Amino acid sequence: MKIKASTVVMIGLGAAAVWYYANLGVAANTINFVVGSVNFDGLTTLTVNLTAQNVSNVDLKVSSMSGTVFLNGNTFANISDFTPVTVASNSQMNIPIVVKVSVLSLGANIANAINSGSADFSVQGNANVNGMPIPFDTDLSNS
Repeated sequence: MKIKASTVVMIGLGAAAVWYYANLGVAANTINFVVGSVNFDGLTTLTVNLTAQNVSNVDLKVSSMSGTVFLNGNTFANISDFTPVTVASNSQMNIPIVVKVSVLSLGANIANAINSGSADFSVQGNANVNGMPIPFDTDLSNS
């Protein structure tokens, strides 16, 4: 039985594609997001500094992020960032995300934080990493 050269090439390309896409999935699952800080830049603007930690041996491209910022368990603001960044392999990078807070919820959330004596921020959402949606859920406690 004789195998054509084109068949061998197609099998090789298929194996390379399977290897490439399998490694994308493994690499994307090795990224962690941690809230570094939350800074108020004005009355209705804050910057959420997320630290992306890439523990793989492959550079990861974070194309976009979306999610919700919670203050003491209550919805505080929505985030959406479409500025792509590349996190080098075995490194971490700060990703500042500017968030506009709803004026309607601002008063109630700040009053809640003052009354409870704590400002516990958490961020839940999804990041598009190497073309795959990766969920994240991270906290920052400022009690």
